[in-house]
Amino acid sequence: MNYEKIYIGKAKKNESYDIVKVAISIDALEQLKEQAYKNLIFFEIAKLREPDQFGNTHTCYYSKQAEKPAEILIPTPAPQTEIPTEDDLPF
Repeated sequence: MNYEKIYIGKAKKNESYDIVKVAISIDALEQLKEQAYKNLIFFEIAKLREPDQFGNTHTCYYSKQAEKPAEILIPTPAPQTEIPTEDDLPF
């Protein structure tokens, strides 16, 4: 089973405390609401390798099962039947 990450926000670690402040847009929350399971919303907060240009140290995303690509059906040619020629006729 493959999963894809849907990024929904950024976060910044407080330098003085072990707290991460998260910013998620209302639109992203609506997406999360659609993914809710038993009235719970699940998402991940992952540390970035380096802070981004705005000083964010973490990223937020949720995982969604990736849709299988549609199978491409290649039509197989119908078997060709021999058409009798004039020489094959019995009369």
